[in-house]
Amino acid sequence: MNSRLRNIILIAAAVAVGSLGVAAVISAVSGITKPAEAGQAGVVAIDEERSYGITGTESIELSSVSEDIEFIETDGSEIRIRLHGTMRTGRSENAPTLEERSTGRKIEVRVRHPLRTIGFYSSDLRMDVYLPAGYSGSLKAVSVSGEIMLGFGDYAELETRTTSGDVTLEEVAAGRLSLHSVSGAIRASAASGVTEAGTTSGDIRIEGETGETGVRTVSGSVDLTLKRLERSLDINTTSGDVRIALQEESAFELSARSTSGDIDCSFPITLSGSSSKPGNNTLNGSVGSGGPPVNIKTVSGDIEIGK
Repeated sequence: MNSRLRNIILIAAAVAVGSLGVAAVISAVSGITKPAEAGQAGVVAIDEERSYGITGTESIELSSVSEDIEFIETDGSEIRIRLHGTMRTGRSENAPTLEERSTGRKIEVRVRHPLRTIGFYSSDLRMDVYLPAGYSGSLKAVSVSGEIMLGFGDYAELETRTTSGDVTLEEVAAGRLSLHSVSGAIRASAASGVTEAGTTSGDIRIEGETGETGVRTVSGSVDLTLKRLERSLDINTTSGDVRIALQEESAFELSARSTSGDIDCSFPITLSGSSSKPGNNTLNGSVGSGGPPVNIKTVSGDIEIGK
């Protein structure tokens, strides 16, 4: 065998061994190559609960990883937080638990997962929060991929944050409302003094009565239906479309700009400046007798202001 052929064979062998080594490391980290040990594989039922009195509680903060967080209205005076469902795993020590960090007037509970999860893992776990209708303090819910669902209450402050989980609020009121997600959708029917909402790629839809409102998204669409417009409205997107529906008698100062998208306003408007040049499509003016500023900016998205 000549030296050239020998070198080719050695190089090929080294590449094959290296590839197998990398594959083994990746598989070990992801936990897909190690089979469940006898007696450990199967379904594990989880049902853990914490309870607190509502008296003196001013703040509640909850967080999860993949578990949905749903708030359930009650008539009592006790706050109950329940983690329940089933998980399929090769190791029972993979099971998450509730971890409490409550201090003074603040309740803080999170779903704690083991730092290192070994073996196969899947679950339908959820966090149910039984919250008395009379609670009016601040409320914060955070999840990575779980959904957040709330359909009642009047809170001093309400904040939700997710990475990919959707946020759904119905018939909710808050002095200050803060809704954020990376790729999850935000759907809210709410009344708020100040509203902040933001996503990267998730769509945003808000209905109700809001005061000062600020919305930011990159590629998600924005759809707002407001019963009253009493304070400023500020919307900024990159490629997402913007649609605003207001009452017919609404009065406001409009400043709308889209680099390449269209702008349509169904309200009679007294123009103070407009342009339809390529790369600079703008519409500025007063609707009715004028009023709160409505500022809308997008790069490639369309803008529609309707009734």
